[in-house]
Amino acid sequence: MKLYSCKVRLHGSVADEVRKAEVTSSEISLLQSIHGDDAVLDVAEMSGKALNSIQNHPNFGKPRTEDDERDRLEQSYGATRVARVFGPKTRRMNADLSVDIEPAPRRTRVTKPDPITDAAEATAGREHAMMD
Repeated sequence: MKLYSCKVRLHGSVADEVRKAEVTSSEISLLQSIHGDDAVLDVAEMSGKALNSIQNHPNFGKPRTEDDERDRLEQSYGATRVARVFGPKTRRMNADLSVDIEPAPRRTRVTKPDPITDAAEATAGREHAMMD
């Protein structure tokens, strides 16, 4: 299991940026689901392997397995949120990321139609068509 460092914009805010080190690809996916797809930036692979960091865990200090990582994420972010992102425990979480990660596409805002502007544009279009 590879480790990464990244910058997280809390709820997508440029004013609230936090650097995180030793995160896994699964944690990056979880952070994106919490803060937005484009809120996790500057992802870079770190050297070294992920070790189990849960105190009093039978595998403490040993290389982290996917089950260990899921336990760690549930402890940090809550079992409900982890299950919502990754599904039931029987499903695999993410594989390791590629270092040349493409940024997620930015969200586009959907605007409600403005009946006044739409009516004015339609009228102008009809008047222009009549002149031709």
